[in-house]
Amino acid sequence: MGSLSAHVLLLFALFECVASVQDSGIESTDVDGVAAFNALFDPLETYVPGKYNSTADAEVDLVFNGVEHKYDGAGSVVLFSGYSSTTLCSKVSRKEPLGDKQCPITSDWEILWPAQEMKDEQCFVENIRSYYDESTKAINNAPGLDVWMGKCPPNTADEMKWAGGYDWRYGSIHPQQAPHTQLYPQIVAHIEDLVNKTGKKVIVKGTSGGTIASYGFLKSQTKKWVQDHVMAYVPVVPVFGGTVSSLLSVLYGWPRGAMKQCVSRQAAMFVPSVLWMWPRPGEDAYNWNKTEVLVETPSKNYTAYELEAMLDQMGLQSVKPLYKREKADLLDRFEPPYVDTYAFYGYDIPTFGGMAFDTDLTPEVFGTGGAEAGMPCPTKGPAQRTHAWDNGDGVGTRRSTARASQWSEAHKREGITLWNKGYQGMKHCDNCDPRAKKDYECLMSILAGKPAAGCEGFYK
Repeated sequence: MGSLSAHVLLLFALFECVASVQDSGIESTDVDGVAAFNALFDPLETYVPGKYNSTADAEVDLVFNGVEHKYDGAGSVVLFSGYSSTTLCSKVSRKEPLGDKQCPITSDWEILWPAQEMKDEQCFVENIRSYYDESTKAINNAPGLDVWMGKCPPNTADEMKWAGGYDWRYGSIHPQQAPHTQLYPQIVAHIEDLVNKTGKKVIVKGTSGGTIASYGFLKSQTKKWVQDHVMAYVPVVPVFGGTVSSLLSVLYGWPRGAMKQCVSRQAAMFVPSVLWMWPRPGEDAYNWNKTEVLVETPSKNYTAYELEAMLDQMGLQSVKPLYKREKADLLDRFEPPYVDTYAFYGYDIPTFGGMAFDTDLTPEVFGTGGAEAGMPCPTKGPAQRTHAWDNGDGVGTRRSTARASQWSEAHKREGITLWNKGYQGMKHCDNCDPRAKKDYECLMSILAGKPAAGCEGFYK
């Protein structure tokens, strides 16, 4: 490959081309948007020697802002895993049923997620979804629903203590009425305890959906607190720009295990983390501009600027307030974490980047009336699009997986490291590419204050 600067300029030139030429992508049988969204909930593959040998001509793309530090040893790694990592256990205690559906008003602890075989699909939707109060901007669980993360049922006092994990439904983990899901104070206390005991700052690592959850946590704290307690932030296969497949989950559904297509669609509409990951409008290299079509229909195409109008035309006005709340959240502003950051991502794998329906998005087919369950269910999925210049790791497009580069100059001005490295051909996995595996091991040795032999070129 050519020089790093030339490679970066080429990437930006590709983005600039899209600003002037409408590109609906190519129809592809190499991608599956439902599978891409479900991958956020699957355990990540890890490195297996000999299984993921990269080709000799495979490229890497490193953005490094030139700020290099010597470290005196890190403490523990605080891990935010992907959406698959935590079981949600729930218990119902209500005075009266919610809505028209006469779901049970009491229940003992039972597994809510992963979805189990369902006696009544609409009762599952009632409990898995969130409830948004536009007047107070509060996002909460269903009234009378207590949610616990971990062993189900929790039988002892020790089992009722937070043992790690987070509620994947809530995007940047907004405070909720359910006390067990108010996680930020518990994570803060956990990190402070580690630092006080060891005298060493921690490493905050996120993988897959855990990258945006960990970013949300860091941005919930003051800059001083982060710099006093965190040595480095390490996002692996991030989805910082969201995924186009999250849009598909609301338009068509994302069947997973016992959760069928129609019920999954109804749940996805009111799950904050799904709407949090919708493509955001913008004219820079990391958002979706005014010419980029995300959803094609016979009579109208929709860009990221028109998603609210799309919800109206589908008859999904009830989804709009939550979408507007999530769109203006942390991933929209995407302010730097202001702590040394080392990110690992994959690119150049066909990645779901758009869709084309052969019918218009009418309320009769996609909206809120007509079906026995209270909502129609599209019977046919869309044709699926890819964009060669934006192919990421098979889950997030390249502009999403590589987005940490956006922090480079802000970090440099304050003497903070930004190291963001892409590996051509690495899929959505925990550094399963041998090049990424070696770089990750080098990083851990550098943060430990004992750089390993062979790591001299880590910053080059």
